[in-house]
Amino acid sequence: MRNFVPLVPGQNWPPYPLREREEEAHAILRAYGIMDTEPEANFDNIAKLAQKIFKSAAALISFVDENRQWWKAKPGIELFVGPDVTEAPRNEGYCGFVAGYNEPLVLLDPQSDDRFRENPGWKNLHVGFYAGVPIKDESGVPLGSFCVLDYKRESFTPEELEILTDLSAMVIREMKMRLQVQRAEHERDKAKESAKSRAMFLANMSHEIRTSMNALFGLGECLARTHLDPVQTEYCDLMQNSSRHLVQTIDNILDFSKIDSGLLKLSSSPFSLSGIVSLSMDMQAAFLAKKNVDIIFQTIPTDMPDMFIGDGTRLAQILLNIISNAVKFTEEGHVLIQAQQEHGFLIIRVSDTGIGMTHEETQRLFMPYSQANVRIGSQFGGTGLGLVISKALAQLMEGDVTVASVPTRGTTFTVRVKVLPFTEWKPLVLKELFGKQVLVDVSNTTVKSILREWIQSQRMLVTDNLTGSDLLVTDRDLDSKIPTVYFATVGQDIKKLASDKRVCLFKPMKKEKLLPAIWKLLQGHVITHLAPQAAPNTLSAMRILVAEDNTLNQRVLQQMLKILGITAAFETDGILLLQRLKKDYEEKLPHIIFMDLQMPRMNGLETTKKIRTDPSFTMFRNCYIIGLTANSEAEYKQACIDAGMNDYVSKPVQLEKLKSVLLGASKYIL
Repeated sequence: MRNFVPLVPGQNWPPYPLREREEEAHAILRAYGIMDTEPEANFDNIAKLAQKIFKSAAALISFVDENRQWWKAKPGIELFVGPDVTEAPRNEGYCGFVAGYNEPLVLLDPQSDDRFRENPGWKNLHVGFYAGVPIKDESGVPLGSFCVLDYKRESFTPEELEILTDLSAMVIREMKMRLQVQRAEHERDKAKESAKSRAMFLANMSHEIRTSMNALFGLGECLARTHLDPVQTEYCDLMQNSSRHLVQTIDNILDFSKIDSGLLKLSSSPFSLSGIVSLSMDMQAAFLAKKNVDIIFQTIPTDMPDMFIGDGTRLAQILLNIISNAVKFTEEGHVLIQAQQEHGFLIIRVSDTGIGMTHEETQRLFMPYSQANVRIGSQFGGTGLGLVISKALAQLMEGDVTVASVPTRGTTFTVRVKVLPFTEWKPLVLKELFGKQVLVDVSNTTVKSILREWIQSQRMLVTDNLTGSDLLVTDRDLDSKIPTVYFATVGQDIKKLASDKRVCLFKPMKKEKLLPAIWKLLQGHVITHLAPQAAPNTLSAMRILVAEDNTLNQRVLQQMLKILGITAAFETDGILLLQRLKKDYEEKLPHIIFMDLQMPRMNGLETTKKIRTDPSFTMFRNCYIIGLTANSEAEYKQACIDAGMNDYVSKPVQLEKLKSVLLGASKYIL
């Protein structure tokens, strides 16, 4: 027996039927989550398609719940009702009737039909034609109706009714697709949240480990500067190297987690390619000095631009990993780094003459949790994550990392990344060198070829005879009577090797060091060597205040500053630091405030913002603030800058880095 929608007071038209599976229909509508949602283009387009096919004034996609018929799409309905109307009572109009009986309804003259003549939903709306079909779920349960309306129509054929039925099936397919997308998005959001939680956990773990490592690493550096016997020195070096390796492993795990979770973001700013490569080469200098291996950087062509826009920090990470591997697995010969541009991409090849790999080993090279060769991995060390991270970073930069290798002959890694040109770059031109004759005498033939190329790029003439040459470039300890640029290995005493006519440069050989050295020699400047010079000690006059809650890290920083001739004051949180500022520093402001990011009560970011913005700290507003963070990720460093810090130092703090930051700050405060 069929049930009907309850009558409302004053209703004088026949009651509308309830669906035979009424409760099931409500549950299905709730599952689809379709009711009371915003208009969506896909549903609007289906309704507009019906309008166009049947040339009707309006079309409705209507869903029927307990009390109403709600319109998901309603193109043209404003011709009959107000533009803001989105629903009608269930027992008014025709849509609830179609859903209730679960069958099509065609009315060529609705006003003459006894079932609807007195129905206020349509009585005064001048609807002269209605054709509707049920919108059925795949199980056959009617959820609503799909209809077209017009002022007048003479006929509506069975074929047209069939087309309208097909369109109603399109609505169900769209609902199912919409639900699948929503579920997929929900699962994606859950996965992202899970990944974010995992990344946060790893970041917190990294912070805790780095905080402890800061003490180990810092105390090791301080210990190395005391009077040690050879055995103690060796132990100290081992401790330092192990600390560096552990920090690098932690960073790799953190980066891998962020890449795997899709949380790693790239930055974009101008960078110097030669600067990035030079840094990576310098970091290998000590290892190269123990081997018969040269490393050199070549651009193709020689005058290729050096400045680009992109994520230079991540590119440096990629190159450092690949270059350090090349040096690690090469015992003699060379490591050649070549760069060129191609259709908006920067292509960098790192080739070595090392042990090489088989095809099977290269296939496993970029697999997470895998090393190309377990035996080699145990011999040379490493987690196998570095190259996986490098490849993933390159892919984030719209490029890739690929490898080609031949056992016993060497390996070539190719890095391809998308960059933008930096138009302000201008190549180095030294007109005073034009026409000068230079003899290049170095032991490695590949390196010799590139040195000749650099020299010829300044329109100098390369000769093979010492007689008649204006200058000699060599890595051999020759007793030459003409001006000479000598490339020494790390560890040699270049002060003893240098003279008025002999400039000594440490390897690795670099274009940006060689050409200025040649220019200075041939211009008659009296110089002896171009090794890095220690800056004058202007640090001892600094007044420094430190906010650091970890007492062991306080001790480490105190000892490092003491080595640099600096005495500092310490507080354990931001609130105490602010109190100390007002108590002790109103007459003589601190030159520098070191601010740990994670402290109890008030952290470093909050404290910095208060100093920069609170009117009661106006006199301290221009203090130079340096963040101390155990998190190495770019977002933490950016947070330091956003809070108003002038610089930051990542833990574990290294003495040379600390000195460099202080010297940089001294330009602004002393």
